[in-house]
Amino acid sequence: MTGILGSDSTRLVPGLEEPWQSHAHDGCSLDLANNKSSKQDTRADSTTEAEYIAASEAAKEEVWMKNYIQELGVVPSIAEPVVIFCDNNGAIAQAKEPRSHHRSKHILRQYHMLREMVGRGNVRMDRVSSAENTADPLTKPVSQIAHAQHLGKMGLRQMSDWL
Repeated sequence: MTGILGSDSTRLVPGLEEPWQSHAHDGCSLDLANNKSSKQDTRADSTTEAEYIAASEAAKEEVWMKNYIQELGVVPSIAEPVVIFCDNNGAIAQAKEPRSHHRSKHILRQYHMLREMVGRGNVRMDRVSSAENTADPLTKPVSQIAHAQHLGKMGLRQMSDWL
């Protein structure tokens, strides 16, 4: 998530990465507050389903963070929706589609909360290329150069940069 504290709005922008193997790892980079990589509780049958589940979990976390920041009074009001960057077109379409399809009918109902949040305008799903996805290092090996670039995007530095 990229948090930009500004005049009248704060943008919370998580990045997702999700492989679709059984008990895949959720990868979510939340630059304002936390980074998370964990095994999913549910087995996904496809990459789209795995990304959709990860997006749902990230959206719940980010909407909570947005509400928390507003309650603290750090920012008077946050009018913009939480933006979730995802590199899977199917997961983005699934989140925006208000009805179920034969390939998504087995997804647990709890994860369809994402559709409700998108429908209400609390969350917006945007496409990000896989190369630009900051959550990649949380779920799979990446080259040293890509790792360094993603660390910079997450606001992290190598110890050697401090010494």
